[in-house]
Amino acid sequence: MLVELSPEQMLLCHEEAVGRADHYVQGRRKNMKDGLTPEQVISYNVDGCMGELAVAIATGLEWTGVHGPQRHDVGDRLEVRSTRYQGGKLIVKEVEADRCPPSTPYVLAIIQGSSVRVAGWQTLDYVVEYGGAYEQKGLVFLTVPQADLIPITDLP
Repeated sequence: MLVELSPEQMLLCHEEAVGRADHYVQGRRKNMKDGLTPEQVISYNVDGCMGELAVAIATGLEWTGVHGPQRHDVGDRLEVRSTRYQGGKLIVKEVEADRCPPSTPYVLAIIQGSSVRVAGWQTLDYVVEYGGAYEQKGLVFLTVPQADLIPITDLP
């Protein structure tokens, strides 16, 4: 499903991304963005916000933009992962299996300019059981190819 974001929605994503980047730069959040410039962190977060907003539009669920370990990205249960790679995979940190229920849907959003293709979703349980694994910077990541994702229209 393709979602076209309006200029106003793009601005909203940028404003939220700046807030997330400020939070990161102030050292309150340590993750894979170590070593990036503040501008790169903002760009990374814009992509994440765009994916989250597009999934909210596609599903009709709420997106507040509020980010944090105790919140889901969309509604009260969806986690969203965004990429600019058209052939990209759904990528989930293995440690997320400790903080989310196995039935949590993880959604892949692919950024294309101001358009976002919601590629599909899969449960955390599926990602943990069948995802390919790789290690980077001491963290294990699990990956699921787009071919193994369920269409967003089939999300219960």
